Amino acid sequence: MQSQSKDFWEIVPEEMRLEIHSIEELKNYKKGEFLFYEGEEYKGFYILQQGAVKVFNSLENGKESVHALFLPGEVFAAVPVFCENTTYPASAESLSVSQVYFYPCKKFKAIMQKHPEFMYKFGGLIMEKVGYYQKKTTSITSQSLADRIINVFKELGAERKWIEPPVGLKQLAALLGVTPEGFSRELARLEANKRIFRRNTLFSLKPKGLKSTD
Repeated sequence: MQSQSKDFWEIVPEEMRLEIHSIEELKNYKKGEFLFYEGEEYKGFYILQQGAVKVFNSLENGKESVHALFLPGEVFAAVPVFCENTTYPASAESLSVSQVYFYPCKKFKAIMQKHPEFMYKFGGLIMEKVGYYQKKTTSITSQSLADRIINVFKELGAERKWIEPPVGLKQLAALLGVTPEGFSRELARLEANKRIFRRNTLFSLKPKGLKSTD
C-alpha cells in the first residue's frame, strides 16, 4: 500500500513518484499517542492515511490551543521542511487508531534539490495549506458557533452522506474553541431546527431521502 493524498500526489511528476515512495515510512499510532512534541527536533512531515490527528500548543494554564484537525489524505507538519535546524512548532496527537506515512526531512530535501520545479510546486502547496488553516483559525472568532459546527460537518462530508465523526464530540468542541457543554447545547439546537440530522452516532446535513448535490 502507498500513501494517498490527492493534493500532494497531483503535484508529483510521474517520474518522481517511485523515488518519493522509496523514502516513505509507514507508522501506526494508538489513540492518545503523540507523533511529535512542540519543541522537538524537526525530522519530517506526514500524510495521514487513516484516523485523525490534532495539532496543538499547550498553554500555561494547562489548556490546549488546537490549531487543526487532520483527516485522511491530508499533509501536515510540512512547513519546517524549508527551514534549517528547526523544531516542531506544535505537538501532534493521534485521536484514534491512526496510520500515517512519514517523510524524513533530509531525504525529502535531497529529492527536491534534484527537482527544483517540484520544490516550487511543493512550497506553493504548503503555503496554500497555511493560508487555509489561518482562515479556519480566524473563523473561530468571526463566525457564530452554529456556523462553525455546520462547516466542520461539511468538511467531514455530511452534505453528501451520513458520516460518523472520526473523533468524539469533545474533541470537535476543542477544535472550535468551545466547551463540550456549549457544543452539545448548540448541536441540539441545530438538530431541533433541522439544520443537522442525527441517526445514533451518524450525522448528516441533509434529511433522509434528499438527493445530494455534489
